[in-house]
Amino acid sequence: RYDSPLEGVIRVRIDHFTGGIASGPHIPLEPLARPPVEIVVEDDGASLHSGPASVQVKRGEGWEVTFRHHGKIA
Repeated sequence: RYDSPLEGVIRVRIDHFTGGIASGPHIPLEPLARPPVEIVVEDDGASLHSGPASVQVKRGEGWEVTFRHHGKIA
């Protein structure tokens, strides 16, 4: 999963074995206001843009993920 907790930051989450019992303790944190993001979905993939940072995920055979910052591959 991709999201943006702060402007210019792309977070990547990979979940595995998510059906288990959550162990604690869990300390609630004050939620931050989410930055504005742009999500573009097309036939061959999708992209998420947050400020100068973006991630593009291509679908299909030979899928790939590309991260960019100010338009340059990061």
